[in-house]
Amino acid sequence: MSEQNFADRLSEAILAKHSPVCVGLDPVWDRLPAEFRDAGGASDDPLERGADAIEGFCKRVCELVAPHAATVKLQLAYFEIFGPPGIRAARNVSRHASELGLLVIGDVKRGDIGSTADAFAQSYFGDTSLDSSSNPARALPFDAVTVNPYMGIDAIRPFMPYCRDHGKGLFVLVKTSNPSSIDVQSLVTDEELVFHRVARLVAEWGAECVGSHGRSAIGAVVGATFPRELLEARERMPASPFLIPGVGAQGAKAEDVVAALGEPATNGVVNSSRGILYAYEKDDDPNDWESSVVRETTKLANALWREE
Repeated sequence: MSEQNFADRLSEAILAKHSPVCVGLDPVWDRLPAEFRDAGGASDDPLERGADAIEGFCKRVCELVAPHAATVKLQLAYFEIFGPPGIRAARNVSRHASELGLLVIGDVKRGDIGSTADAFAQSYFGDTSLDSSSNPARALPFDAVTVNPYMGIDAIRPFMPYCRDHGKGLFVLVKTSNPSSIDVQSLVTDEELVFHRVARLVAEWGAECVGSHGRSAIGAVVGATFPRELLEARERMPASPFLIPGVGAQGAKAEDVVAALGEPATNGVVNSSRGILYAYEKDDDPNDWESSVVRETTKLANALWREE
């Protein structure tokens, strides 16, 4: 039996909270509130201590933002710094976020082919079982992941059955928020920009994964730092939910992205990581970091939300 389409789940989560906010979980040891660095576990192993600290911090962030955000996004690199304990922490944070009613995006940017791509898809969306007698387990329980389309549909195809039949989602890199993305993504080929071509491919790939709200489970990463290109991408991918980074620490503003979200603002989520997690560093009372997380999340939600 097919599970509910990811795009439907995303739209409903945004509607329920009036918030297209995605809180990015990018835990940096040196920027964690002191209470987590001081209580990072009793082990002498820095990997264990660090993993315990970032797990505790991210779980608490999830609890704080759950009423105000539709999704959280784990940037897996910040967890991988701590090796196997960090992967354990990512798994535990993902489970905790799901239990709180948040959709969980794994920012992994995978892009390979063949059996390797199959293994990536299984790692994030499937269950692992050693034999018929063992209980299956899910390695990293994400609702959606980011993927790199540079190797074409061969890098995307293994994920597609999970999107079509099992309620999972993809966000394909189309026009990223970093300044040097223009070096490749804005090149002209056959009288078409590279990212325009990728956007059209994403729309084609997503056609078989459309849910009841008319949106596809295969979406796109499109940066807020290029407002004109954001609208160009939307023209080419009308049914694709967007994951939009770049608001906050990278300099883009909420008003740069609202047109791409539609009315009501359910056609994607806007990610903010450092601007929410570490807003307390600029406050008069750095010990009251929890209030700053809630304040910045609700502030962004209010700036983004549009109703018909």
